[in-house]
This record gives sequence, C-alpha cells and structure tokens, in this order.
Amino acid sequence: MRIDIRAADSADIPAVCGVINDAWRVCYSGILPDETIERYAERREESLEKLFSDGGMMYVLECDRTVRAVCTAVRCSVGRYRGYADIVQLYVAPEERHKGHGRKLLSYTLRSLREKGYKNAVLYCLEKNAAARRIYEKFGFEFVKNEESGAFPDTQISVYTIEL
Repeated sequence: MRIDIRAADSADIPAVCGVINDAWRVCYSGILPDETIERYAERREESLEKLFSDGGMMYVLECDRTVRAVCTAVRCSVGRYRGYADIVQLYVAPEERHKGHGRKLLSYTLRSLREKGYKNAVLYCLEKNAAARRIYEKFGFEFVKNEESGAFPDTQISVYTIEL
C-alpha cells in the first residue's frame, strides 16, 4: 500500500467530508446526540470551503490515492492563543484507525506549521473523547484546562497546547 501526505486543495473537499463524517459517527457516538452529528455532517462541505477561503490549511493522508485521514489548521487571531496555529480537525477513516495514520499526519502538519513560522499550536478536544486525548498527550501536547463548549451544550472541551 502506498501512503502519501500532502497539502489538500478544494478539489479534496468531497473526500475529506466523507472521512470526517464517518469519523464523527464512530468517535462521537454516545458523546454527542446523533442529530447533532448529522446536523454538522450536512454543513461540513460549507465549513471546509470557508476554511479555505479564510486562509486555513488542510493536509490529507492518502492510501493508494484515496483520502483516508485529514488534519486542518487555522491561525488564532484573538484571545489567549493569538498567533498560535489552531489544529481544528484530525480525523482518520474508521476502517483505517490504529494503523498510525493519525500520528503520521499530525507530525507532518506540525512540521509544516513550524516551517510556516508558527511557534505554538493549540487544539480543543471533547473531554469525553478519551482515545483522542491519549493520542494528543502521547504526542507531547500539554493539557491546559477543561472548559464549557460554546457549540455543544453540557459538554466539556479539553484544551491542549504544544511548542513547535
């Protein structure tokens, strides 16, 4: 199997939507209501197009030329993390989990952000998503705090940072 990692472009949006939507259905089942998961899926393409139009960055990992993982980032422009890279999304297709694809893609993304001049990155993770939190902590992200989610009622978000 051939694995490639590269910067994505807008032509990748349909494939990326499929990966993210499938990952949400698996990763957030039992954490978020199903109707919330599906509501976000319906708006996924629009949100990814906005990410590109706002200067966001997207990287994909392909297995035999099929997108199997995605990582997106934007520049934080306000608040405590102003100037940090915000890792907005890191998702792996459910059937490709536990193969190291997420680790490879996150490593590539952080290296790319460092090359773009970022010194630090921040990410927000659902506090109940223990598997993702373990991955970030093993990777070297430092837990900062839990806070209430602005998007999901009665949900805690864990904040992590890393020096690049």
